[in-house]
Amino acid sequence: MIYASPERIWSVLWNEASYREWATIFYPGTYAEGEWRLGGRLKFLSPGQGGIIAEIIRWQPSAEMQVRYIGLVENGEEILSGPIIEQWGEAIEAYFIHPTNEGTELKVRLSMETDFMDDLLSLWPAALNKIKTLAEA
Repeated sequence: MIYASPERIWSVLWNEASYREWATIFYPGTYAEGEWRLGGRLKFLSPGQGGIIAEIIRWQPSAEMQVRYIGLVENGEEILSGPIIEQWGEAIEAYFIHPTNEGTELKVRLSMETDFMDDLLSLWPAALNKIKTLAEA
């Protein structure tokens, strides 16, 4: 439970400065570039220009955001097809924000077939805790 409004949590999730603070848990220096809107294309990058490319498939401010992963960035170049991309299948990351009587609930759902899924899942508790700390500040 997060003791902050859905609007505050949304801001912490997708504001450039706060995104960098909580996303660094997955990889130090992580940042995002792109268009934060329905149909927008995003690049989630590390300082060395490696990362992942996604498109926003659901965008309901202060309620829900979903991205579909569509490619990789390696050495600054986009890779949109190939064995690694095909292995992902329908790779979706979804965020759901629900107000309750006690506060606001944030749920994150990951759906992807990849060798590093276990690594991602193991880091989410720390990322969610950081999001909670930032939202409640």
